[in-house]
Amino acid sequence: MHVVIMGCGRVGSSLASELEAAGHSVAIIDLSREAFRRLGADFKGKTITGVGFDRCTDFAIAVGLVLLTLLPLGLRAAGVVMISVPLSLAIGLALLYLTGFG
Repeated sequence: MHVVIMGCGRVGSSLASELEAAGHSVAIIDLSREAFRRLGADFKGKTITGVGFDRCTDFAIAVGLVLLTLLPLGLRAAGVVMISVPLSLAIGLALLYLTGFG
């Protein structure tokens, strides 16, 4: 089996090592080249430094899935949720930042 793992932190590196030890072909992606040190010298899989996703495409897919989930509530309710939830998060983050917690 071919496996692609995004992120070479504690979970990603241990998963990559275990899958490779089980005989699978593994590629692991991380923004930091230093993160690959967690894999150890015996790791034979492919390491890729960079971003493992396309932000525009992923955002469009996420919005589509949320709309698909909310549409049974009705178009108006789906629209209200799609606007109010991100707005609430933005306000909350701004308040945390302004009060020194950010």
